[in-house]
Amino acid sequence: MKKLTMIFITALTFSAAPVFAISTKDLACGAIMCLSGDGGSACSPYLDKYFSIKKKKHGSFCSPCTKIARKAFLQQCDYVDAPIINQVNNQYGGQRQQYNGFDWSQLTPEQREALERFLGNGRF
Repeated sequence: MKKLTMIFITALTFSAAPVFAISTKDLACGAIMCLSGDGGSACSPYLDKYFSIKKKKHGSFCSPCTKIARKAFLQQCDYVDAPIINQVNNQYGGQRQQYNGFDWSQLTPEQREALERFLGNGRF
């Protein structure tokens, strides 16, 4: 009986496990990539995660608190330098809604080159 119970619990555990899980680090890197790019349909899981991070203060949406929490999420991606993370998060971190495209003109040439290298590395 004990053996049957263990087999049942093991089977239940594996049947409940997702077939495809994206790590938090990959979600963070994907969010940076998508917020910096054109935001195509492949970006949905990354942007959904980023924009699902919302903080409240006294029951109302807190833009500065949300911005801090979203930055902490993006910092889990260690492939991208802090200035790029800051630039992306400064533009979208405090927004309630989805974004309408990243303004590449705000990046310095060095930041743009580093981001283009990252996007061209085929990580996604």
